[in-house]
Amino acid sequence: MQASRNLEPDDGPPSLSKAKYVARRPIPVSNTPRAVRASFDARPKPTDPEIVGLSALKEWASKMLPMSSILRTLILSEPDKMPRSQVLSKMDAYVKLLHAELQR
Repeated sequence: MQASRNLEPDDGPPSLSKAKYVARRPIPVSNTPRAVRASFDARPKPTDPEIVGLSALKEWASKMLPMSSILRTLILSEPDKMPRSQVLSKMDAYVKLLHAELQR
């Protein structure tokens, strides 16, 4: 059986006791591995060509599609800017919905 330690209420858990606690400074980006630095550079930026603006598509949908159109509601609910990969994956669904609505 282990002997119990008599801890003061201010001590906190033994792993964070004042004697063992060491404040750590963040590692500068220049000292991190190359793969980690590359992941910082891969984040989308507002002027990035990978970002696509949907304002023209939204304007077309609001002018050309009827108020009862599911496609119109879907397009107008999208954000104004999205990564190109997301837009391309959604375009397939948009085209299928448009064909379904034209056949009604």
